[in-house]
Amino acid sequence: MLEILPLDENNISLILKKAKRNQFQYHEYSDISDEQLKNYFKRRMINILKSIDSHSFMAVSEDKLLGFISSTKDDFDSENFGFNCYKITDLLVFSTNYKEVNLIITKLISEFEKKLANITSKFYFSLNLNNNTQNVDYIFNSLIKNDFYYIHTLITFSSQKKKFESSFYYPEHNLTIRLATEMDAPLVADLAHKSFKFSRFHMDPFLDDNLASNLLKQSAENSILKKFVDIMFIAEINNKIVGYYSAKKKYIKEFEKTVGDAVISAVDSDYRGFGIFSKMDSHLLNWFADNTDFAEMGTYLVNYPVHKAWINKGLGLIRGGHQFSKIINKHFK
Repeated sequence: MLEILPLDENNISLILKKAKRNQFQYHEYSDISDEQLKNYFKRRMINILKSIDSHSFMAVSEDKLLGFISSTKDDFDSENFGFNCYKITDLLVFSTNYKEVNLIITKLISEFEKKLANITSKFYFSLNLNNNTQNVDYIFNSLIKNDFYYIHTLITFSSQKKKFESSFYYPEHNLTIRLATEMDAPLVADLAHKSFKFSRFHMDPFLDDNLASNLLKQSAENSILKKFVDIMFIAEINNKIVGYYSAKKKYIKEFEKTVGDAVISAVDSDYRGFGIFSKMDSHLLNWFADNTDFAEMGTYLVNYPVHKAWINKGLGLIRGGHQFSKIINKHFK
């Protein structure tokens, strides 16, 4: 009989025994060992389980672990949209039978929803499904059967110490690339509010477009004023801010590596086609080369100009992530 039970720290060792390499984050990098991946997973899961607003469950049958789900609440998104927003950080299933996979996911999701319904009647959750993971096709179809909405696929590229020619001034368009200052915050925020065509929030039918734009505006401002990112490059034409691109880095002690992440970029719609993104991108990639062991940057599959720029620069495609969401607005008995 399949049971759904709370997941705690004592169960992490069971997951480590069952999970395959391709179920761990960053498994695509061959110079990171299985042991390093497991140690990083363990620390990350302990931190999730210690969080006040996290919820985690495991599926077991006759003391056999079949899968688990973990989530954390995103306070920033929740405050912006006016209801609790949760990110499913992990959804792993240890079965190769589709019917069993679907049953496990259905039971895990159902328990997850009942738990959250005891907190609030309206809530939202999202997840990113790595297309390199085990049984991705089974999980994808099971999520659809459980009323998740498929938003789009985010494709992620990787750069490892690659450097590119760059300049801080491009005379053909009187374009200047420079670092952001606190004085840029209001103008960058205004640009963020109006410039996004391909954002997860705008492509999600469950989320209000105006609130999504406000979230991106506030996030851009926080990136500068509250140092939510480690670096931001600004593109200016004739002293007008027409683009920005930000990034952050973190040291993962289990890997003994510093990992970079491109956070967000935008170009004013009136100035697209001038190669502004590619020029900012060269600066950011050079910063990654100087400050990280490897870095990742993602864009949606539909955003052809951006991934074309990365392909032309010889960056490697590391993974795709299928993004899903679901909203609940009712009481469970």
